[in-house]
Amino acid sequence: LNDTVEAKKKEIDDLNDKVETKNKEIDTLNVTIEANKKEIDTLNDTVEDKNKEIGDLNDKVEANKKEIGVLNDTVEAKNKEIDDLKDKVETKNQVIDDLKETVESKKKEINGFEQTFTELGQILTIKNQIIRDLEKAIFTKNQEIGNLKKTIEAKDQEIGDLNDTVETKNKEIGDLKNTIEDKNKEIDYLNDTVEANNKEIDHLNDTAEDNNKEIGDLKNT
Repeated sequence: LNDTVEAKKKEIDDLNDKVETKNKEIDTLNVTIEANKKEIDTLNDTVEDKNKEIGDLNDKVEANKKEIGVLNDTVEAKNKEIDDLKDKVETKNQVIDDLKETVESKKKEINGFEQTFTELGQILTIKNQIIRDLEKAIFTKNQEIGNLKKTIEAKDQEIGDLNDTVETKNKEIGDLKNTIEDKNKEIDYLNDTVEANNKEIDHLNDTAEDNNKEIGDLKNT
């Protein structure tokens, strides 16, 4: 009988050792879970920062688009101004052609009236100066348009770079979300392990209780 009691006591001691081991294992798992929760909180903060950064980049893209729209309007206005200047040049050329015809007519009509011819020549000089001034203005406007086109190209490049940056940030967020999902799965696994260990501890406690009861019964016999 004493041997049986001692055997039961030893079995209970073994069960208690197992319970203690499981409790230590659960403590370790709980520490791991807390560490993973902290890491997830950090990752969520990172995702929030990345979303804010993308919002800022999108605002910058919209601002650049608006600026390009203004530049396009300016180019359109300059083109209209150049068309108006070309019309004026055409009109002046017509006036000059008319004046040339008048000069020829006058030369034939009043050959010898050099003073009249000189005055007409002066008129032609003035008209030619007007044409040169208009051509210079057209050249200047073309340079302005060229500069505006370069500015638009630079803005388009900047928008392309910003879009690439947004795409990169979106990929980073996707990677972070995948990492969070993996961590959540790991936590679920750890929780399942803790639950299984708790069930095993309950079973061990039940077994120990049965053994204690059996020892009590043996002592009473």
